[in-house]
Amino acid sequence: MSASAAAPENTFTPSREGAKKTSEYTFWIACFIFAATPLGLLTEVFLSHDVMPKVILVLCGAAALLVLLPQWGGGIGRPFLWLAMAQAAVLVVSTLFSDQPLLSFVGTTWRRYGTIEQLATLVVACCLAALVAERPERARALWRAVVACAGVASVYGIAQYFGIDPFLEQRLYAIDYLGGIVRPPATMGHAIYYSAYLVPVILIAAWQAGIETQWAWRAMHGATVVLGPVAILLSGSRGALLGLAAGCVVLLAYRRPPMKLIGAGVGALLVVGAFVALAPMGQSVRNRIRQWKEDPGSVRLAVWRETPGLIAKAPLLGSGPETFAGAFRKVESAELARAYPDFINETPHNVFVDAACEEGLDGLLILVGLFWVGFRAGGSPGLRAAIVGMAICGLFASLSLVMGMYLWGIVGIAVTGGQASRRVSTRHAGVLAPQFAGIAFVGVAVLLVVQDAAYARLQDAVDDKELAGAKKALVVATSFGVGLPGYELFASQEMAKLKAWNEADEAAELAEQRGEDRASAAYQRSILAIVNRDAAGAAASADAAIALAPNWYKPHLLKAQIFQAMGKEAESAAEARLSLTLGWKGK
Repeated sequence: MSASAAAPENTFTPSREGAKKTSEYTFWIACFIFAATPLGLLTEVFLSHDVMPKVILVLCGAAALLVLLPQWGGGIGRPFLWLAMAQAAVLVVSTLFSDQPLLSFVGTTWRRYGTIEQLATLVVACCLAALVAERPERARALWRAVVACAGVASVYGIAQYFGIDPFLEQRLYAIDYLGGIVRPPATMGHAIYYSAYLVPVILIAAWQAGIETQWAWRAMHGATVVLGPVAILLSGSRGALLGLAAGCVVLLAYRRPPMKLIGAGVGALLVVGAFVALAPMGQSVRNRIRQWKEDPGSVRLAVWRETPGLIAKAPLLGSGPETFAGAFRKVESAELARAYPDFINETPHNVFVDAACEEGLDGLLILVGLFWVGFRAGGSPGLRAAIVGMAICGLFASLSLVMGMYLWGIVGIAVTGGQASRRVSTRHAGVLAPQFAGIAFVGVAVLLVVQDAAYARLQDAVDDKELAGAKKALVVATSFGVGLPGYELFASQEMAKLKAWNEADEAAELAEQRGEDRASAAYQRSILAIVNRDAAGAAASADAAIALAPNWYKPHLLKAQIFQAMGKEAESAAEARLSLTLGWKGK
């Protein structure tokens, strides 16, 4: 009897051990995706050298995690899971009813934060929440990895400020304004998204440094706490500095730091202040501070004032994910166009306004609910501070792929960790639907990778004046993507440099149909029609550009020139006067 009873135990023990190991592998995969994605950067291969590596990591990583769904472990907190499911539903419905469904599906080239990428970030966030809930000690390993990567990013950003950059040319993030301003983006494409990413990690590092048991890791957290704020200051992001300050207030409410730490912090502030005020290398920061004073609200405030009209056009579904730029150009006032005549507002630089415009008021409610349940969940003070910091940063910057994943991931861990009795188990989740979703993630990643790499080869061919190579790359880029929007407008402009007018027009036509800047694509087609001596086609394309951006002065000015060439002096004069009222300087 005892022998027969022992047999089942011996039979099932190995499978339990195997499941435990698989669960560990799953955690480390999720941990790597979450921590390493912000560092994704690959030049010479992709045109979107800072975006595509992140897309690959998130989409392919989410696919792997879906295959491992039964190993996720401890379950997901109900409030968080409901919000994630609601967000997924809103994204899908909003995309289906979008004016540009394919653009909403894969997102713009500069951000790639469309529905497919956002769904992938939800998968990563839910997986991490469940795995940390199963074994809370995993949180320590996760934050170690996240903070270490942020430390690397901080060092890279600081090095960029001082002119040390082995990967990118400084002209990509420096502007010749007020004597010159350098705004390091590290691996994030823009200083705004770089600094917004650092804020929650610095706050988590500050808390973890106080509870870390090993001196080496405590030193690593402390180094990031010191280097991160310096990197943010050098990036010149006001919103991130405010977010960091707000998060620090939350931390101080939970724990009063030792006097030695306070003294060290004051000393560091004095050193940084002296550098900014007196050192020659601090001139860029001084120029940026001067810019803050001269233009305190920049274009953001004007955009925010005009977004209610855009929200009113589609209050429930929004214009669709990643469509703000095109949708806003249709409602932009003449006053705003005149004040910023050559500026395209790609986002409203506010996560709440962005959600309301692109996903409707239900998307806005989900986002507000996410911040609320995350702060109320009772997670560690470090996570609460991080959530507050992200909320403040979100008032001045829209979400990127990284920040979207970090927002959902941090809130998911905070909620699930504090909701032990109200979790939904993933142990018996179905496998078929997740596997199909995983195939979709990988498939889209492959399409975007081949497309983006082909556009990079096109640029290289144009630089080398190789017409045959440029044409071949253009065919691959525009056909392999099966209609997914990419750099069609850029390709048209590049082919025009080689006087390949037919290819340039075909690329511009594709950009007008599916691109993220359809008004500029129509304007490009009008110019190409002029080159081909097609006055009627030029006028029609100029009209199309005006319909897509009524208060943009350039198509009106172009139409004035077309009318003049056609001998229509009165119509030409009227369009010229209109372009003057919309920002044309008369040169």
